[in-house]
Amino acid sequence: MATLLLSLLLGYLLGAIPSAAIVARWQGRQIFEVGSGNMGAINTARHLGVGWGLLVLAVDIGKGALATYLAALLTADSPWSLAASYAAGVGAVAGHAWSVFVGFRGGKALATAFGVALILMPLGGLAALVLGTALLLLLRRSSLATVITALLYPLLIWAVSSTGATPETTLTAVLSTSLITAVVIIKQLPSLRRTAPHRL
Repeated sequence: MATLLLSLLLGYLLGAIPSAAIVARWQGRQIFEVGSGNMGAINTARHLGVGWGLLVLAVDIGKGALATYLAALLTADSPWSLAASYAAGVGAVAGHAWSVFVGFRGGKALATAFGVALILMPLGGLAALVLGTALLLLLRRSSLATVITALLYPLLIWAVSSTGATPETTLTAVLSTSLITAVVIIKQLPSLRRTAPHRL
């Protein structure tokens, strides 16, 4: 249990690195007062420059990937290694969403969640990316497309991981992705409410 808690903390601290806020500060701005106020790559790109937005995107994806990789590396000899990796991934997503370094504010955590998926469940992450893109093109509402994709994400992970994996591995993957889904949906709710009366 201590291994899982330490991995969760490691992931949280890495995920909490506020890349968009740091970039905005370099330019004498506060990211929460720029554009939509979201601490993410899209808001950064729109209002601070595409190059800066791409940098933020790379860092935010990297946070999720690095957290899970480090947890796996540090617990390689432990029977809890896989669970620790997932715990670090959940922590990284939560850290980005509610960063201790900026007053427990944060971004929507999509890039960080994708970084976690790249290491732990690349096929599931790719499937979610394709589904989310298709829904965005169909619905023309990014928040709604994201929420629907997030709700289906644990099912996608179950479908991908249940083939050839042990029941314990599948359960760990589904529970962890369900927690990630919860974080993503919570962060999307304000946008969903704001855009409900009209289409983006």
